[in-house]
Amino acid sequence: IDIDDNVYEYDYIISSIPIPVLKNIEISPNLSNEKLKAMDILKPDDTAKLILIFKEKFWPVDMGIIYLNGSVPLFWPSFRKEKDNYMLTGMTSGEKCRTMDELYKNNPKGFIELILSDLSKTFNNSNISSNLVKYVWNNWKNDK
Repeated sequence: IDIDDNVYEYDYIISSIPIPVLKNIEISPNLSNEKLKAMDILKPDDTAKLILIFKEKFWPVDMGIIYLNGSVPLFWPSFRKEKDNYMLTGMTSGEKCRTMDELYKNNPKGFIELILSDLSKTFNNSNISSNLVKYVWNNWKNDK
């Protein structure tokens, strides 16, 4: 039953919900003890996604996934455009995610400056900061 009292019944469910979020969702019927134990054994870590929206594309046309030795180590371009802007998606987990989440909460300006600095070094482009339109940071651990 969802928030609008719609009832859904299925024989099977395949979930892509992060385990820390899944553990906090009321599921009926309850998950088996075996599944609950498996979720505890996996000990999933913090994971966050970052959406960056830019006025201009500064990455190579054929770029797939790029790994950085930076604050957010994984980026890929979106094939979808938001109006006339270009999207770059980043992802991080574990200790880097916790560090970045704290920085985001305590110093949002420093947070985005660090990420843009990493990208500027990687792409050897000093105009990346002025090209940013907006960004969205989402640590799934913080989702209700």
